[in-house]
Amino acid sequence: MSIRTTLGPVTFETCPAQGVQFHEFAKLFPMIQGEALAELSADIRANGVQEPFVFIGREILDGRNRYMIARELGIAYPRCEYLGDDPLGFVISKNMHRRHLSESQRAMVAGRLANMRQGERTDLEPSANLPKVSTAGASAMLNVSDRSVTAARKVRNKGDESLIEAVERGEVAVSTAAKIAVLPKSEQAEIVAKGEVRQEARDASAPIDDPYGFARLTPSALIAEATGLRQQVEEQSTALTTKDAEIAALKAQKREFSETDQGRVISNLHRQLATVKLKRDEAMAAARRAEYRRKKAEEERDEARANQLIHL
Repeated sequence: MSIRTTLGPVTFETCPAQGVQFHEFAKLFPMIQGEALAELSADIRANGVQEPFVFIGREILDGRNRYMIARELGIAYPRCEYLGDDPLGFVISKNMHRRHLSESQRAMVAGRLANMRQGERTDLEPSANLPKVSTAGASAMLNVSDRSVTAARKVRNKGDESLIEAVERGEVAVSTAAKIAVLPKSEQAEIVAKGEVRQEARDASAPIDDPYGFARLTPSALIAEATGLRQQVEEQSTALTTKDAEIAALKAQKREFSETDQGRVISNLHRQLATVKLKRDEAMAAARRAEYRRKKAEEERDEARANQLIHL
């Protein structure tokens, strides 16, 4: 189905007294700012809203920037309903063709998309949950490398808001920002404010034997990092316990139905079991990686303390 045929008839309305909500997929892309926003506002002031806002129910799927300008100007706008079955693909397609985003900006979108979580039993309630998108899937959708998406996720998870916004505006490469994101957020904000991101990133480049950047952390930051990693290990252990319980429940269902002729039900349970096992394996791998990073951080902390004692 083409984009053209996924949209319902166009109607006109004025902005309601209570602002509308923005769909989660619409929030994947940052709002436009600066000169681009000023140009769009001037065009709408002179010519009105030319392209309809696309809604899903009460939420705007496409057209956030134009909606905010129309609301500020108090003018009527065209709207239509999205009738297709791939709203995520629709939003990505519209923005990729409309906006000239750099690879780093696209990676930040992919990083936000790859951070989305899938709700329980989406096979039963697909409309109530956002789809789970892997790093590889997100990188393919936004036409960027897996490495760029990994760097973007690091910036989103550990970066100061000013650093994230600098990458989203296209002012800083995501690979550069990822090197800064290992620092305390107060230091990140200061570096961004001074415009020293590139120089600091060169200074912060981790040596080959320090892939996690622990060497640049102070003893107190190492302790905080170790504490955070320990918490991640505990969370992953809890997730493993939950997944094991789900597997046990699915196995019980399989045994119950294996004595009947309901082959379709059994086949569906097999697929569910495989999916849950995959999630469990991913959680176990994540737990092992977190445990390794925790031990590495503790070793670095102990070494830093020993060096401090030597110099006393």
